[in-house]
Parts: sequence; structure tokens; C-alpha cells
Amino acid sequence: MFSRVKPDIADIQYGPYERNVLDLWLAKSKKPAPLLIWFHGGGFWYGDKSEGLPDLSLFLDRGISVAAPNYRLCPQFSFPAPMVDGGRAIQFLRYHSATWNINPEKVAVAGNSAGGHIAFWLAFHRDLANLASEDPIERQSTRIAAVGGEDAQPVFDPRELKRLFGHLKENFAVHFFGIAPQDLGTTNANRIYEEASPIRHVTKHSPPAFLIYRQGMDKITEEMDWQVLIHHPILGKCLKDRLDSMNIECELRYKADATGRSYEEHWAEMARFFSEKLF
Repeated sequence: MFSRVKPDIADIQYGPYERNVLDLWLAKSKKPAPLLIWFHGGGFWYGDKSEGLPDLSLFLDRGISVAAPNYRLCPQFSFPAPMVDGGRAIQFLRYHSATWNINPEKVAVAGNSAGGHIAFWLAFHRDLANLASEDPIERQSTRIAAVGGEDAQPVFDPRELKRLFGHLKENFAVHFFGIAPQDLGTTNANRIYEEASPIRHVTKHSPPAFLIYRQGMDKITEEMDWQVLIHHPILGKCLKDRLDSMNIECELRYKADATGRSYEEHWAEMARFFSEKLF
């Protein structure tokens, strides 16, 4: 499923930090094209915009341009730095939309694992636009039309993860949260957990969502490796249940689900989903 198509433009600087660079693939279109922004995975510790991309032809052939940003990583940076960078990428591409024949009103976000976490956080969080800023890019909206993810974590509050899985990895994501181990469980830590978990920001105005998980809806056991748990489709089901309760469209796909479709077919569904929302 991974793409090896070279970008039309590589390493575009979108912000002030070294990792604030993105690649851009441009759909062939006479009129401004919709845009999908894809965030790479890597647990917020590693990863690169050139890695783990989906089959970009699924989107480019439908007339959807694609951007892939890098973002700041742990342990040098913690939450909300990756999310702020993701928002900046949206704003930058909107501000320069005319340059690359992009429709600034038709933007979606998606990503793998940690990148999916970023995408869902941006999709559900309040708009990051700062209308009082002297920087015209910061005045751009971060609102998007649709969101998707592969093996994403729309639930990231450790207290909720412990309830779902029955246990928690020791010092779970303390570098991402920017919390010292001795401060775990404090009021301030709980505030950060809530702010960092995408599902906590869902409102009736949240955009439609499409989630894919590579594994099946297997029963949770104490023996399951944490890397399996943190990519378990039960995380997507939590989000689907929440969005369904608010009459917001949400499609959830996983291995051996009721659709009977393959992993590749799930990706084709996601591409159609974005096309429906962006055209």
C-alpha cells in the first residue's frame, strides 16, 4: 500500500523549526484541487514524511493533491508541539493555496498512528487561527472538511486507556505529555491528558471521519503487547460510538470486519470517502 511516487516539490519550509518541512504532490487539475494532508507515524519519537505514505495514486487520480509534513519530535519537544506544527502546515498551505492550485476550502487531514492522532486532534480541536497575529499565516483557519487515520489513537488519555485495556504501560508517553514521572496523576497531568486526547474535543461541529486498523477486533488480554494494544481497533470504536451519538458520519474498518473487505479495499473506500467530502 505504500507510495514511492516522488513529490512534485520537496522540503518546503512551512515554519520556523528544522523539521517544519513538507513535501507536496499536485493533482492534475485545471481548477483548484482539494488537498489531503498526511502526517507520518512513529510514536512522536521518530519517523519522516517520506515513510509510510499510503498509495498516493488513490487520491491523485481522483484529483486530490497531497501534502506530507514533518513535525517536531520527542524527547526534545512535547505536546502540543506536534499538533501546533500540524496546524501550521494547514495554515501555510491555505495561505499559499493559489501558488499550488489548491482549493483552501476543501482540505482534509489523515495519518498513521501518531500521525493519525495529530490529524484527529486537529480535526476536533477548536480552530488554532490567531486573528490578531501579525503573521498572515497564523490568521488562517485550521478547520478541515474530513479526517482519516490508519491505526490512529483518537483516545489518548491514560486513564481511559487503562479502563479499556485493564493496564497501562509504565510511564506511558511521559515524554510526549511533558510530564515528569513523579507528577503523574496530579491535577495538572490530568489536564494535559484531557487536552491531548482527540476524542475529548469532539463537538456537534466535528467533521466526518474514516478509520482503518490493520488488526482485528480481538479480545483484549493481559498478554497482549503494548504495540498491539495502542493500535487496537477498539480505539476507533470508541470514537465511532461518540460520533454516532452526535449524528456525525464515521466509518470504521478493521481486519475481518463485517464488510468482508480486504485491507486494500478499505483504503479504496477511504479514498472514495475523501473524494465525496472534498468535491
